[in-house]
Amino acid sequence: MLPFDLNRPLFALTIGEFVQLNEKIHNENQKQTPKMGLNDDQIITSIKGLAKFLHCSVPTAQKFKNKFPEIFHQTGRIFFVSKSDILSAMK
Repeated sequence: MLPFDLNRPLFALTIGEFVQLNEKIHNENQKQTPKMGLNDDQIITSIKGLAKFLHCSVPTAQKFKNKFPEIFHQTGRIFFVSKSDILSAMK
């Protein structure tokens, strides 16, 4: 339970109360969010990184990305793919 009145408007919180509220929300989100189990060195986030991992040119890496779109998770220009997914797609 929070140590302040829940009927008070949000703009009337003190800085300390606001920090406590943010910490509580952050801690709850950390408990609910499952860990991916992948380190940053196991995730590729760019075409240049994919080309470096595959030891090929950037256009060839783009062709690979277009050939296997189901393993790439893309939002705008940024995409995420794990190295294990790439290796399993190549088999």
